[in-house]
Amino acid sequence: MTVGVIGHEEVVFKSPMTPSEMREAIYSKVQPLDPIQAVLQQEIILYCGKLIQTDPDLFDGILKIRTGWILRAIFFFDSEANPIESSSPSEVRRRLQRILSLNQDEEAKSALAVFKRRQIEGCLCRVPRNFYERVWHILKRTPGGITIAGNLLPKDLCLSMNLSDLNFASEVERMLHNIHKPEFIHIVIELLCVVSTILNRNPELSFKGGLDVDGLVSNACNLFVKDQNLGKDGDNDASRMDLFLKAPMATTTGYLARAMVNNILQGDMGVLNESYDEYGHRDACNMC
Repeated sequence: MTVGVIGHEEVVFKSPMTPSEMREAIYSKVQPLDPIQAVLQQEIILYCGKLIQTDPDLFDGILKIRTGWILRAIFFFDSEANPIESSSPSEVRRRLQRILSLNQDEEAKSALAVFKRRQIEGCLCRVPRNFYERVWHILKRTPGGITIAGNLLPKDLCLSMNLSDLNFASEVERMLHNIHKPEFIHIVIELLCVVSTILNRNPELSFKGGLDVDGLVSNACNLFVKDQNLGKDGDNDASRMDLFLKAPMATTTGYLARAMVNNILQGDMGVLNESYDEYGHRDACNMC
């Protein structure tokens, strides 16, 4: 769990802490920047503690509970409702439970706009099952590493950690949260799942250099805008990306896959000439 204001330093709680230690963390990192959030984040910690005991499935796919991002997710979900700082403690808990249960509530998912759902799930950084293991397998076939929002996840990381290493998952999750827009966090997670699926179905392929995640998302967006005739002269990249992120996941997944295929056809991928076992140890060369 972390406390902190988005865009500023966070404090990570990795092990049980005394009340005084938690209070010091909150009031040294949150209160000077946003006094109201200091109180709200204490409430979020309390309610998450209760919910994770009574309904742990609500937290499936969430590696780290980031209280500042949870408050932003609540804002996205109820942006037209009363401000959360005006809500009673019981209302704060109800709104927290609502966003956490979104992935289980089919009625809510169908009623909520796609863009808003991406924002909420991106804030929570909720990922599919085995997501971090998938990223590990991508990385071991990407000699130049994976670049996300200008930050590099080097291949050496998967050679020093096995795929079940929590430190590896934490590093990937940290890189995702370097992305400032939560809806883009969500589309990056979607892209990495697409890349993993393609590599899994084509075990002979590997990247010749690095995987530029931002570039692939941008290429997929351009394909979408061109096919749908949605862009206008003068539209900026941000508005075009918003159009893409408002599309259903079935649509965006298709365009992300097309961008990957184009990547292969342009020669950015080649035949794997070395392989690694699940612990990151190099196997004998068995492909050429």
